Amino acid sequence: MIAAPVTETALQALRRHIREMTRSCPAKRSYGCETAARSAARYAIQSGRQNCPPRLWVYPGTSCRGWHMTKRANRDPAVTSAQIREGIA
Repeated sequence: MIAAPVTETALQALRRHIREMTRSCPAKRSYGCETAARSAARYAIQSGRQNCPPRLWVYPGTSCRGWHMTKRANRDPAVTSAQIREGIA
């Protein structure tokens, strides 16, 4: 007799999704809003923090509802020492 395939319940799927989504954000510094993340990025650039590039970008966390900084360019305006939103007057 062949056993029927075991299907994942909605609760199991939700738990798996939460596990997957919470893996990346806990290890990162999180900011409560985009403005706070941009201000922190500008401060990091201006203070000359070790290994800090001249431009940083911010992005919303996928699961933490916070904002994070990155060195990777994305479609949003970058943060520089002179501007909190590069290219926007």
